[in-house]
Amino acid sequence: MPGRDGRPGASRPWPDAIMAAKRLLFDPRLPFAVLAGLAVVLVLTVVAARLLGIEGTLRYTDLWRAEQPLPGTAASATAREPGAAPPPVGPPPVRGEPVAGAPPVEPPETLLEPGPYGALPRRAEDGRSPFSVYRSNFAFDPERPRIALVVVGLGLAREPTLTATELPPLFGLAFSPYGRELAGWMRYGRWRGHEVLLELPVRPARYPLDDAGPLALAPDLPPERLEQRLETTLAAGKGYFAVTVAAGAYVAAPETFAPVLARLAEAGLGLIELGGDHLATAAARQGVPYLWSDPPIDLDPAPEAIDLALGRLETRALREGAALGTLEGAAVAYARLRQWLPSLEAKGLQLVAPSRVFDGLARGPAE
Repeated sequence: MPGRDGRPGASRPWPDAIMAAKRLLFDPRLPFAVLAGLAVVLVLTVVAARLLGIEGTLRYTDLWRAEQPLPGTAASATAREPGAAPPPVGPPPVRGEPVAGAPPVEPPETLLEPGPYGALPRRAEDGRSPFSVYRSNFAFDPERPRIALVVVGLGLAREPTLTATELPPLFGLAFSPYGRELAGWMRYGRWRGHEVLLELPVRPARYPLDDAGPLALAPDLPPERLEQRLETTLAAGKGYFAVTVAAGAYVAAPETFAPVLARLAEAGLGLIELGGDHLATAAARQGVPYLWSDPPIDLDPAPEAIDLALGRLETRALREGAALGTLEGAAVAYARLRQWLPSLEAKGLQLVAPSRVFDGLARGPAE
């Protein structure tokens, strides 16, 4: 049989196969052409291996895998030292006598009443209130201008909270209602000599870009929802003499904060407004002991910004007789305070417990 080149018996199977592969590979109908080309290459490879006498067995192996246990799982727990106790989350144990002049370590039962979400603060039958009872009794000079400092945002993490409790007793401690074991932390703080406060979360003015959590108070809440959130918050801790609050959504209409102020007056608590004095008039109408503070001195953590904030605090104290400042507990703030506190004596100022800044200023009903 003549071949394609005209010679009898001649054939060209390999060139024909190559031409077919080229046509498939360069066929514009992709991806079929690509798949067909790969198939042809695979066939030619097998044929070549047979002709060259290469034989063997194809073996498949799994891809290499790296396994890492997730934190908190049983696998990661075994990585700890055998028998090692988990890290503590609550306050250290209270042992021995409290600091002299400290507030009462144990809240009197007469200042507590049962509530749907836990014990709530109240006035005692004899007229005593949390504002009058849970204050420290450290000596101070009523004739000299006074400055008080409160560390805010405590109870959410153990180490920052523990660090704050180790400050001098004159520093006040304000705890978030979202913290863990707040009653224990407040008790430990009082034992260390600190006055303690509770933070009331309020819906921020920039809501929903900012959020204060599921307990946030807001002007548009139905009365029953507002009461539920308020009582849940007030039951989060024990032994606090006042609450702190940022006006937030109430800035535009401070009078709508009246139901909250009425509850604070009934319970015999003081109020410290953070970052302004928008609620001053409403608090005075309800007879709630009231103070206000500038934004935290370490809101800008630059050392020079903290020094300026402390200077403004000094000016207020000299002008008004008393001033209260807050801080969020930045390490640089503690460092600047160590330099600043010894200078107060020469400036005619004194550091006092937060409750002493109320003395001589707006007060509630006679205690």
